Parts: sequence; structure tokens; C-alpha cells
Amino acid sequence: MSATQLSPTLYGRVSASQVETALEARRVRTQALAVLAADGLGAIGAGLKSLFGRIKTWNERRMTFLELDGLDDRTLADIGLSRGEIGQVAAGHYVRSPESRTPVVTTVQPANAAAFEAKAA
Repeated sequence: MSATQLSPTLYGRVSASQVETALEARRVRTQALAVLAADGLGAIGAGLKSLFGRIKTWNERRMTFLELDGLDDRTLADIGLSRGEIGQVAAGHYVRSPESRTPVVTTVQPANAAAFEAKAA
């Protein structure tokens, strides 16, 4: 592109090398914006994937809770549960010890448990 094609009013005031420099700067800026847009869309996509994964997990737990809550006490006793344990089962915190018939409720460790332990020490 020549200086006259870029802007007829700049003809004679801008050298060809200045025009080429301006065009190269425009191309580089366009490429950088494209990379930023792609990275931004990737981050949004990852965020949406995480959000939908959490919604799916929540819905599975909700459906498990509703299904177990719909059973009568005798059926719950037949499968070794009491009504008070339904929430723990639905949340995935209920584990039955294989060597005994007594249930063991597991505790959930926070994602940054190591940071809490380091502060305590």
C-alpha cells in the first residue's frame, strides 16, 4: 500500500518507509488482539466447563438425595441406611468399612489444606 492509498492528504508528507512501518504496526497489533481474544475465549470456555461440571455434580447429588428420601424407613434399613445418613450418602461422604458393618463418615479436606497446616505450624 502506498502513501497515496493510505491517505491522499498525506501524499508528499510521509515517506514510503513510514507507511510500511505503520502498516506493519497495524498487522502486529491485529495479530496481538487476535491472540488476546482467543486466550480470553479459551478462559471463558474453561470457566463455563467448570460451571457446568459443578451444576452436573450438584444435580446428581440432588437426584440421589431425592431418590433415597423417597424410600420408606424399612427399605432404608434393608440397605443399611438411616434417614439421617441420606445427606451424607448423597454428598459422597458416606463410606462403609468393608471389615465391619458400621459406617464411617469421611471428612472433606479443603483444597488448600496444606496452607492451613503450614499456618498452624
